[in-house]
Amino acid sequence: MSGVGLFCSMKEYLTILRHLLQVHAGTAAKPILSTASVRKFFEPELPARGVEELKEWLKAPDPSFQWSTAMCLNTSDVPGKRRKGSGWWYGWAGTYNFLDPETGVALVFGSQILPKQDPEITKLWARLEEEFYAGLEA
Repeated sequence: MSGVGLFCSMKEYLTILRHLLQVHAGTAAKPILSTASVRKFFEPELPARGVEELKEWLKAPDPSFQWSTAMCLNTSDVPGKRRKGSGWWYGWAGTYNFLDPETGVALVFGSQILPKQDPEITKLWARLEEEFYAGLEA
């Protein structure tokens, strides 16, 4: 979902993510994928050992991750951020995104700063997500 092979504007990228949420909810007028295919994006696929390796690779203190056929999944709510069942990833080219089917929102961010996971960009992404959800709750 966040590879280097997708060429579009950030607005178009968000349109794709929003469309996937609509397909997931069964409300898309002309879905580009089947509802079953999109719902599969949000189903965990890794065995227990794979989950541990994913956490180690992500250097994530939060143990509530899984992986689907398309993206990383949150297996529990992230306080002030994504809900359980959200899918997310970041791309090599500095793109970050998530889809939160429970809340019905998606967010995309791009930086074009390398290396990936630059500490300042990671902090900015975290703050953007916090502010985004704070705005939803206001």
